[in-house]
Amino acid sequence: MVTISVSGHALCLSKAIADVLRAHDSILELHIGKTHIRGTDMSHISAALVENYSVRVLDLRLNNIGNEGAAHLVKALTSNKTLRQLNLSSTGIDADGVNCLADALRTNVGLEDLD
Repeated sequence: MVTISVSGHALCLSKAIADVLRAHDSILELHIGKTHIRGTDMSHISAALVENYSVRVLDLRLNNIGNEGAAHLVKALTSNKTLRQLNLSSTGIDADGVNCLADALRTNVGLEDLD
């Protein structure tokens, strides 16, 4: 299994990350915190997570994904049951985004750690 960590780098390659997630089923952890990912970028990553059942840890901290990114994550969380840890600290998600995520977590019994 592989851990990918590109935290702290200005990364505007969400489509490339999504392509890697689709192509490789050996990725255990994906750490992309503080990489300038925005809400619109999460559409690519979340769509790939729907198809990838190897990722156990997703670290998105310090990215400004906001409620739009949370809405995209909901799609992934309702179908992907292998994700165990999700770090959303300092991502600009407000109460509306949290409510959206909470609805998805009612059906996702796999997630054990949410920051």
